[in-house]
Amino acid sequence: MKKLVIGMAVIIGLALMLSGCGGTNETGGNKDDGAVTPQTDTTTETASAISLESFVKAFEDAGYEVTDKDIPAFQMIQAVDGVIFYIDGSPVKIYQYADEDAYKKAVEGFPMLEDMTKNGLFVAESSSQELLEFFSTIK
Repeated sequence: MKKLVIGMAVIIGLALMLSGCGGTNETGGNKDDGAVTPQTDTTTETASAISLESFVKAFEDAGYEVTDKDIPAFQMIQAVDGVIFYIDGSPVKIYQYADEDAYKKAVEGFPMLEDMTKNGLFVAESSSQELLEFFSTIK
């Protein structure tokens, strides 16, 4: 009886560990081509003409060399889409919210969002103040 209980506990433990490791890779993990696959749901489109790709293009047009574009785990902070890229080794993460109410709701769960640089329905995170200041000027 004791072996049966121990065996069941091991099986349940393995099943839990494997289910936690399985699934899709939400961060995009594949950096071989540098392409960003948009994750935006068409039901969450905003009236704004600004998109994640237009932010990346604005950095490039301003002369910044954008490398290693990827998709961060934007769902963790209740965003609808996101992009991460590097400029001179400094990561820039931009997250998009469906609307102002969605952003306010996310702030309730993640107060650190208020400390991030905001531009419309987008927020950015970077260790470079220069890059954040540029982000806030993009229209």
